[in-house]
Amino acid sequence: MAKKSGSNTAKNSHLSSPLPNGKGSKKGRGRGKPFEAGKGKDQRINRNGRPKDFTALRALARDIAIETAKSKDEKPVMIGDKTVSITELILLSWATSGDFQRQKHFFEIAYGKVPEEMNLIGTLDFNFDAWKKKSQERLKKVQALEE
Repeated sequence: MAKKSGSNTAKNSHLSSPLPNGKGSKKGRGRGKPFEAGKGKDQRINRNGRPKDFTALRALARDIAIETAKSKDEKPVMIGDKTVSITELILLSWATSGDFQRQKHFFEIAYGKVPEEMNLIGTLDFNFDAWKKKSQERLKKVQALEE
């Protein structure tokens, strides 16, 4: 008997299909809830973009800064008879540090940043005559090319 030529894809398509009804494929489907257009606001979409400031982060940092500093054994850090906050402990460590940069930051916080002086009056090392001569030479070359 002679073999029939042709494709048997239509007959056997139900064998390779991952879906129970034999149609379509699971490729491209991600996990989770699929997006449904027109069903109200989708909470997964950030419509406001990246925040312009760190308001929440700053608020958290302020809350942490006023907490009582604790030692490794979870006891409050005491200086004399006073408990110390985390901010006070950091400033104290900066003030007593041997690192110049930390000491500088401490004093800038305490007394404000030292203004940097800008000296706009002084001598200018510029040979104007040589510049003028070169400019005139360039101008003559351009005029010669235009002619």
